[in-house]
Amino acid sequence: MGENRESQELDILFIERCIRAIDSSKGGEVYIVLPEGLLNLPSYLGFREWLLAKCFLTMVVSLPEGAFIPFGKSVSKTTIIGVRKKGKVILNKPEYVFLANAKEIGFEVGKSVYKPIEKNDLPIFLDGAREFFPNIRVTENGGEYSWIEQDFITPYRIDSNYLLNRIDLENLKKKFPKLERMDKVCRFIHTSFTPNRNQVYNYLEIPDVSPTTGVISNIRVLKGHEIGYSFYKAKGGDLAYCRINPRKSRVFIIPEEINEVLISKEAYILELLDNSKIRNKFVLSAILQSDYVKSQLVRLATGSSSSRARVQEADFLNAVFIPIPDEKVQMTIERKMRKMYKQYWDISQSFLKEFVNIQKELLSNININELRTI
Repeated sequence: MGENRESQELDILFIERCIRAIDSSKGGEVYIVLPEGLLNLPSYLGFREWLLAKCFLTMVVSLPEGAFIPFGKSVSKTTIIGVRKKGKVILNKPEYVFLANAKEIGFEVGKSVYKPIEKNDLPIFLDGAREFFPNIRVTENGGEYSWIEQDFITPYRIDSNYLLNRIDLENLKKKFPKLERMDKVCRFIHTSFTPNRNQVYNYLEIPDVSPTTGVISNIRVLKGHEIGYSFYKAKGGDLAYCRINPRKSRVFIIPEEINEVLISKEAYILELLDNSKIRNKFVLSAILQSDYVKSQLVRLATGSSSSRARVQEADFLNAVFIPIPDEKVQMTIERKMRKMYKQYWDISQSFLKEFVNIQKELLSNININELRTI
């Protein structure tokens, strides 16, 4: 990985050196801690292709962010990965790969001083790694662990969250008879826009959207120099999904009364396909907020911390599966969601206008465009 290159990352050079040093005829295996980005970011696809050409995976255990802050101040999201070097004749292929996602590891993470605690998923994982079992098991701390067939491993992503998602998909199929991959349901309709500094725009920031229900209380009117440089342009009725920190439920629909609005590029604007089995955006909005879909999105997010983790476009479309309710259920969801969105927007706008008027009667210097939510 370092040959014929002017530079290469030390993590990659180190694991390359380790793999060269082991002997496949003697059961040569390496267990090493690596930045998790090497296992899931598109920019490291070449590394994963090289690694899987040389080795089989034996284990992938994701550690919580901040695990190494007490030991050198490293903030990187890290993973323990185990590999077995391939022999000239493939006789040493492990049938399954052990996967785990740790929530607790026996000490407080994210703190500069090492402080032991009783909660620890790692001993449980060690016991679980001794013998194959089906399905995903969950520790009392919320850690997940399971096994996946070696043949399911591809260079696309080899982090434990992505692979656990593959396993959970089989359980999802048992619960919902009809599933569709997102690329069969919708597509992105992104229109980039750079605002004029002195022109006035409708502007919606991600924090203006409720993190629990996705409703919008207000859309501010601001000049270009007050908001920034590069945005997506959306219109009334558009459905958008906030890709950052998918633990939040920021799936939102722009109020129909709004002609055009600028939104952050942290949001994906979605358009239903003509042949989609989802009848409209209100139904898709509700489905994207459901537990079964949100858990997929949380696992698929990549990044150095949970609060900054993002769902990449390719993963959103190609690795997320949603349940397809029958037509009667969809009609009920549409009717209720449409009514709720409309009522909430109208009540919020009325409340904010009256609130501003009252404050002005009391000589407060206040403007509705300063108010982001109720």
